Amino acid sequence: MLLRNILISLVMASVVFVGCSKAEKKPDAGKSTKKTAAPSETIASAPRAFRAAAYSDDAQWLKGVNRIDKKQFFMVIGKNDPPPVNRGYKLKFTASGEATIQKVNRVEKPDKSFIFITVEKDLDPTGDGNPNPIYIKSFQIRPSSYSRENDWENGISLKSTGAFVFVLPKSDACPLKIGDRLKFAASGEAIVKKIARSDGQGPGGKYSNFHVTVDKPLDPASDGGPNLIEVIIEK
Repeated sequence: MLLRNILISLVMASVVFVGCSKAEKKPDAGKSTKKTAAPSETIASAPRAFRAAAYSDDAQWLKGVNRIDKKQFFMVIGKNDPPPVNRGYKLKFTASGEATIQKVNRVEKPDKSFIFITVEKDLDPTGDGNPNPIYIKSFQIRPSSYSRENDWENGISLKSTGAFVFVLPKSDACPLKIGDRLKFAASGEAIVKKIARSDGQGPGGKYSNFHVTVDKPLDPASDGGPNLIEVIIEK
């Protein structure tokens, strides 16, 4: 047990939280010379489709879509679950086609959470509301700004070809899947070949490092943080 605690302490001391892909969270622009921990596990990814809530009333809501402000709909998730989308995500609705998320608000209830989502165009309550599926089409992630001489630069590995790292809260599911198509700022499109994560990183162990390998070399200066990576989901 003592040896295990020492090893855990060494791993935790070696990692720094340096960024986040979500639009609501600002990445740390500074660079660290501390060493990152190796990925500890292969992980499952977040769902790519969901539905508006199955709720209607006589005034405002029809099949989870707002009849008054038709740009808004809501969904219901578990009390402690992260939302499946964030501001900036592009969605595809059954009737209205593609639309980008402008705002996400969370309202907590005793045993569940309501996620209110606003997009930039009007929706059709009948054609887009429950039970019609809503697909995630694309979103952006940001490589961390982590750098270490001869090892990492701006979140891009200098030793492993096509490898980079990004950071999210520990509670979040991985937004990527094997086979996803990514579009880098300089290197263009590449396919995800491998994903692993290291949980419990950063201050208080609240973050996870996601280690991703793609099928082509990357440019640390032009593809790494703070440059964004577009995730394009085929459907």
